[in-house]
Amino acid sequence: MAEVTRSVRHRINVSRTATGKNTWDCTVEYETVGELGYIEPDRDRYVTMVLSDKLVAELDKRYPCELKDK
Repeated sequence: MAEVTRSVRHRINVSRTATGKNTWDCTVEYETVGELGYIEPDRDRYVTMVLSDKLVAELDKRYPCELKDK
C-alpha cells in the first residue's frame, strides 16, 4: 500500500487601515503526495476550496465589513 502524505497551510494577514478598519487576506494550500508523486489533483482542488470557504466564512464573522451609508 502506498503511503500518502497530506499537508495543509493557512496564511492569514490581518491589518488595520489608516481609518481604523480591519482588513484581511488569506491563502489555503492543500496537497496530497504519494510514493509516485502528486496524486488526486481533482480531490485536492475540491478540498482546498472547501477549506478556503470555511476560512473566509470565519474571517467574515470575526472581521465583518463595515459599510457606511453615503
